[in-house]
Amino acid sequence: MSAVTNPSQSDRRGANRPHEGDIHVCPRCGAALRFSDRTLWLRTTGLLEPAWACDNTACGYQAFVRQAKTAD
Repeated sequence: MSAVTNPSQSDRRGANRPHEGDIHVCPRCGAALRFSDRTLWLRTTGLLEPAWACDNTACGYQAFVRQAKTAD
């Protein structure tokens, strides 16, 4: 018996979504900005989410890939 997956989950992800370990230039300091899908970063809301994070600890830049959830 194979595992059942939710098609709506996999269909949500675009072809151009970031992948684990992708690297860009940090817009704040110019150091390496790395994407982490498995290691999650703490947002001020207390949610843990995948993010781009600057390698320069003095910079601390983070860019979250998911839209913030709003209360209904």
